[in-house]
Amino acid sequence: MGRRKTFGGIPGEVEPYGFGSLDADGALYAVVNPAQSVQEIQMPQLSKDQPALAKGRLLFTDAGFRPVLTRDSVRLGPGQMALVGFGGYAGVSHDLGVQQDVLIPQSIRPLHSSFVSRGKNTIEATVTVPAHGDLRIVMQQRSSGGNILRSWKGGPPDGTNMGTFFRLRAWQHGKPVPVEVTYDKVIWSGLSWAVGDIKRDTLAAAQALTIQCSSGEGDPVVLDGKVYEVHY
Repeated sequence: MGRRKTFGGIPGEVEPYGFGSLDADGALYAVVNPAQSVQEIQMPQLSKDQPALAKGRLLFTDAGFRPVLTRDSVRLGPGQMALVGFGGYAGVSHDLGVQQDVLIPQSIRPLHSSFVSRGKNTIEATVTVPAHGDLRIVMQQRSSGGNILRSWKGGPPDGTNMGTFFRLRAWQHGKPVPVEVTYDKVIWSGLSWAVGDIKRDTLAAAQALTIQCSSGEGDPVVLDGKVYEVHY
Protein backbone atom coordinates (compact mmCIF):
# COMPACT_ATOMS: atom_id res chain seq x y z
CA MET A 1 0.00 0.00 0.00
CA GLY A 2 3.01 2.32 0.18
CA ARG A 3 5.04 4.32 -2.33
CA ARG A 4 8.67 3.67 -3.24
CA LYS A 5 11.20 5.98 -4.83
CA THR A 6 14.91 6.01 -5.58
CA PHE A 7 17.16 8.95 -4.70
CA GLY A 8 20.76 10.03 -5.09
CA GLY A 9 23.22 9.38 -7.89
CA ILE A 10 24.64 6.53 -9.94
CA PRO A 11 26.54 3.85 -7.98
CA GLY A 12 29.01 3.27 -10.81
CA GLU A 13 29.92 6.95 -10.69
CA VAL A 14 30.61 6.51 -6.95
CA GLU A 15 27.65 8.69 -5.93
CA PRO A 16 25.64 7.92 -2.76
CA TYR A 17 22.14 6.58 -3.48
CA GLY A 18 19.21 4.87 -1.85
CA PHE A 19 15.63 3.64 -1.86
CA GLY A 20 12.77 5.15 0.13
CA SER A 21 9.41 3.59 1.06
CA LEU A 22 6.54 5.65 2.46
CA ASP A 23 3.08 4.91 3.81
CA ALA A 24 0.68 6.42 6.33
CA ASP A 25 2.65 4.99 9.27
CA GLY A 26 6.06 6.40 8.37
CA ALA A 27 9.02 5.83 6.08
CA LEU A 28 11.99 3.52 5.55
CA TYR A 29 15.22 4.59 3.83
CA ALA A 30 17.87 2.15 2.60
CA VAL A 31 21.01 4.28 2.07
CA VAL A 32 24.24 3.18 0.37
CA ASN A 33 27.66 4.86 0.29
CA PRO A 34 29.61 3.38 -2.68
CA ALA A 35 32.59 5.72 -2.16
CA GLN A 36 35.94 4.78 -0.62
CA SER A 37 35.53 7.59 1.92
CA VAL A 38 33.22 8.56 4.77
CA GLN A 39 30.13 10.34 3.40
CA GLU A 40 27.32 12.41 4.89
CA ILE A 41 24.16 11.50 2.95
CA GLN A 42 20.90 13.42 3.12
CA MET A 43 17.63 11.53 2.83
CA PRO A 44 15.08 13.55 0.82
CA GLN A 45 11.37 13.78 1.50
CA LEU A 46 9.57 11.34 -0.79
CA SER A 47 6.40 13.40 -1.19
CA LYS A 48 5.13 16.90 -0.49
CA ASP A 49 2.73 15.69 2.21
CA GLN A 50 5.38 13.66 4.06
CA PRO A 51 6.18 14.86 7.62
CA ALA A 52 9.63 16.33 8.19
CA LEU A 53 12.28 13.69 8.76
CA ALA A 54 13.13 13.81 12.45
CA LYS A 55 13.58 11.35 15.30
CA GLY A 56 14.59 8.52 13.02
CA ARG A 57 16.20 5.28 14.14
CA LEU A 58 19.02 3.22 12.67
CA LEU A 59 17.47 -0.22 12.09
CA PHE A 60 20.22 -2.08 10.24
CA THR A 61 23.82 -1.58 9.13
CA ASP A 62 27.08 -3.36 8.35
CA ALA A 63 29.57 -4.02 11.15
CA GLY A 64 32.65 -1.90 11.86
CA PHE A 65 32.07 1.81 11.22
CA ARG A 66 29.18 3.05 13.34
CA PRO A 67 26.81 5.28 11.31
CA VAL A 68 25.76 8.61 12.79
CA LEU A 69 22.13 9.65 12.23
CA THR A 70 21.28 13.37 12.51
CA ARG A 71 17.68 14.16 11.62
CA ASP A 72 17.51 13.62 7.82
CA SER A 73 21.22 12.83 7.27
CA VAL A 74 23.27 9.73 7.97
CA ARG A 75 27.07 9.44 8.05
CA LEU A 76 28.30 6.18 6.53
CA GLY A 77 31.71 4.55 6.19
CA PRO A 78 33.25 3.48 2.86
CA GLY A 79 31.06 0.95 1.05
CA GLN A 80 28.51 0.88 3.87
CA MET A 81 24.75 0.56 3.76
CA ALA A 82 22.13 1.29 6.41
CA LEU A 83 18.37 1.14 6.90
CA VAL A 84 16.74 4.08 8.71
CA GLY A 85 13.16 4.17 9.99
CA PHE A 86 10.99 7.23 10.65
CA GLY A 87 7.56 7.61 12.25
CA GLY A 88 6.00 4.26 13.08
CA TYR A 89 9.03 2.44 11.68
CA ALA A 90 11.45 4.03 14.13
CA GLY A 91 10.44 1.68 16.95
CA VAL A 92 12.72 -0.92 18.53
CA SER A 93 10.44 -3.69 17.24
CA HIS A 94 11.68 -2.95 13.70
CA ASP A 95 15.39 -3.38 14.50
CA LEU A 96 17.14 -5.79 12.13
CA GLY A 97 20.55 -5.79 13.82
CA VAL A 98 24.07 -5.66 12.39
CA GLN A 99 25.49 -7.54 9.38
CA GLN A 100 28.47 -9.06 11.17
CA ASP A 101 30.11 -10.67 8.12
CA VAL A 102 30.49 -7.32 6.31
CA LEU A 103 33.15 -5.24 8.09
CA ILE A 104 33.46 -1.54 7.20
CA PRO A 105 36.78 0.27 7.88
CA GLN A 106 36.93 2.85 10.65
CA SER A 107 39.20 5.01 8.48
CA ILE A 108 40.56 5.04 4.93
CA ARG A 109 42.95 7.18 2.90
CA PRO A 110 44.17 6.97 -0.72
CA LEU A 111 47.79 6.07 -1.47
CA HIS A 112 49.71 7.52 -4.40
CA SER A 113 49.56 4.98 -7.22
CA SER A 114 50.12 5.36 -10.98
CA PHE A 115 48.68 2.40 -12.89
CA VAL A 116 50.04 1.74 -16.38
CA SER A 117 49.04 -0.73 -19.08
CA ARG A 118 50.67 -4.16 -19.03
CA GLY A 119 49.05 -5.64 -22.12
CA LYS A 120 45.43 -6.24 -23.06
CA ASN A 121 42.99 -5.43 -20.25
CA THR A 122 45.75 -5.43 -17.60
CA ILE A 123 47.12 -2.57 -15.51
CA GLU A 124 49.93 -2.47 -12.96
CA ALA A 125 51.32 -0.12 -10.32
CA THR A 126 54.04 -0.11 -7.67
CA VAL A 127 53.34 1.48 -4.28
CA THR A 128 55.33 1.88 -1.08
CA VAL A 129 53.71 0.00 1.79
CA PRO A 130 52.76 2.39 4.64
CA ALA A 131 53.82 1.75 8.24
CA HIS A 132 50.31 0.92 9.44
CA GLY A 133 47.00 -0.43 8.20
CA ASP A 134 45.83 -2.94 5.61
CA LEU A 135 45.76 -2.16 1.89
CA ARG A 136 42.66 -2.04 -0.30
CA ILE A 137 42.73 -2.37 -4.09
CA VAL A 138 39.82 -1.07 -6.17
CA MET A 139 39.51 -1.70 -9.91
CA GLN A 140 36.72 -0.29 -12.11
CA GLN A 141 35.97 -1.33 -15.67
CA ARG A 142 34.74 0.91 -18.50
CA SER A 143 34.19 0.42 -22.20
CA SER A 144 36.62 1.86 -24.74
CA GLY A 145 34.14 4.75 -25.05
CA GLY A 146 34.36 5.53 -21.33
CA ASN A 147 31.01 4.10 -20.19
CA ILE A 148 30.67 1.87 -17.14
CA LEU A 149 30.84 -1.73 -18.42
CA ARG A 150 29.32 -4.60 -16.49
CA SER A 151 30.66 -8.07 -17.28
CA TRP A 152 28.09 -10.86 -17.06
CA LYS A 153 29.30 -14.43 -17.48
CA GLY A 154 26.22 -16.42 -16.56
CA GLY A 155 24.24 -17.01 -13.40
CA PRO A 156 24.20 -19.98 -11.03
CA PRO A 157 24.81 -22.85 -11.30
CA ASP A 158 26.84 -22.87 -14.54
CA GLY A 159 28.16 -19.29 -14.72
CA THR A 160 31.78 -18.17 -14.43
CA ASN A 161 33.19 -17.38 -10.98
CA MET A 162 33.96 -13.64 -11.10
CA GLY A 163 37.04 -14.20 -8.95
CA THR A 164 38.68 -15.87 -11.95
CA PHE A 165 37.40 -13.21 -14.37
CA PHE A 166 38.50 -10.06 -12.50
CA ARG A 167 41.98 -10.75 -11.13
CA LEU A 168 43.66 -8.69 -8.39
CA ARG A 169 47.23 -9.80 -7.68
CA ALA A 170 50.19 -8.48 -5.74
CA TRP A 171 53.90 -9.25 -5.27
CA GLN A 172 56.54 -8.09 -2.81
CA HIS A 173 60.22 -9.02 -3.18
CA GLY A 174 59.21 -11.15 -6.15
CA LYS A 175 56.87 -13.34 -4.06
CA PRO A 176 53.05 -13.35 -4.34
CA VAL A 177 51.08 -11.67 -1.55
CA PRO A 178 47.52 -12.95 -0.86
CA VAL A 179 44.69 -10.60 -1.87
CA GLU A 180 41.40 -11.33 -0.09
CA VAL A 181 38.25 -10.83 -2.19
CA THR A 182 34.57 -11.45 -1.53
CA TYR A 183 33.31 -11.35 -5.13
CA ASP A 184 34.71 -14.83 -5.96
CA LYS A 185 31.21 -16.12 -6.71
CA VAL A 186 28.91 -16.71 -9.66
CA ILE A 187 27.03 -13.39 -9.68
CA TRP A 188 23.78 -13.35 -11.64
CA SER A 189 23.87 -9.57 -12.30
CA GLY A 190 27.55 -9.34 -13.28
CA LEU A 191 30.15 -6.81 -12.09
CA SER A 192 31.84 -3.64 -13.33
CA TRP A 193 34.39 -3.42 -10.49
CA ALA A 194 36.48 -5.51 -8.13
CA VAL A 195 37.75 -4.87 -4.58
CA GLY A 196 40.38 -6.78 -2.61
CA ASP A 197 42.18 -6.33 0.72
CA ILE A 198 45.77 -7.19 1.65
CA LYS A 199 46.28 -7.81 5.36
CA ARG A 200 48.99 -5.98 7.29
CA ASP A 201 50.68 -9.13 8.58
CA THR A 202 51.46 -10.28 5.01
CA LEU A 203 53.34 -7.07 4.12
CA ALA A 204 56.76 -5.57 4.81
CA ALA A 205 56.43 -1.87 5.67
CA ALA A 206 58.33 0.82 3.71
CA GLN A 207 58.97 -1.68 0.88
CA ALA A 208 57.73 -1.68 -2.72
CA LEU A 209 54.59 -3.66 -3.56
CA THR A 210 53.59 -4.44 -7.15
CA ILE A 211 49.83 -4.61 -7.83
CA GLN A 212 48.25 -5.96 -11.00
CA CYS A 213 44.57 -5.79 -12.02
CA SER A 214 43.07 -7.53 -15.04
CA SER A 215 39.75 -8.28 -16.73
CA GLY A 216 38.80 -11.36 -18.73
CA GLU A 217 36.74 -9.38 -21.25
CA GLY A 218 37.41 -10.39 -24.85
CA ASP A 219 37.17 -6.86 -26.24
CA PRO A 220 39.53 -4.08 -25.11
CA VAL A 221 38.32 -2.26 -21.96
CA VAL A 222 39.57 0.65 -19.87
CA LEU A 223 40.61 -0.25 -16.33
CA ASP A 224 41.06 2.24 -13.50
CA GLY A 225 42.94 1.22 -10.37
CA LYS A 226 43.26 2.81 -6.93
CA VAL A 227 44.99 1.78 -3.68
CA TYR A 228 43.99 2.77 -0.13
CA GLU A 229 45.30 2.39 3.41
CA VAL A 230 42.48 1.10 5.63
CA HIS A 231 42.08 0.60 9.38
CA TYR A 232 39.42 -1.66 10.91
